[in-house]
Amino acid sequence: MLTDQQQQRVWEGLFYGQVRAAYFGELANRFSMRQQQVSAATLFLSSGAVVGYALREVSPYLPHAATIISLLTAVLSAYNFTAQLTKRSVEAADLHLKWGQLSNDWQELWDQMYAEDAPDRLVALERKATEYGKPSLSLPWEPRLMEKWENHIRELHHQPAMS
Repeated sequence: MLTDQQQQRVWEGLFYGQVRAAYFGELANRFSMRQQQVSAATLFLSSGAVVGYALREVSPYLPHAATIISLLTAVLSAYNFTAQLTKRSVEAADLHLKWGQLSNDWQELWDQMYAEDAPDRLVALERKATEYGKPSLSLPWEPRLMEKWENHIRELHHQPAMS
């Protein structure tokens, strides 16, 4: 059986587990969409560079177009390589799944807070939450996005939004 203080910790774990699951889900989606946009732009510009080189003999107005398009393609390729969008998307998606499962575990503990093993389960879940916090340090922190999800989850639980 959990004390009042332990019950509060379970509620906070449940709440912040849901917030983090949603936050990392959206972060994964953003990285994935940005990766697709960069790839599409790179493909489009590289095709344009080929056409530009073919047309440079035909049109006196396009002598440097192929060079400029090639430079833009190189810049996008360099950004794609250094930003590691795919890696970040996979990391965020992994954290989304982990926090989602942890949130389910918190919910299960909330539903069984009077069980004899509840205090031990609480300690185990808090350890897991600490473990999941470490990999998230490699991802960017977006306070507005976190606030968005905190407010959304508060609404789901009929709590007033924080300002």
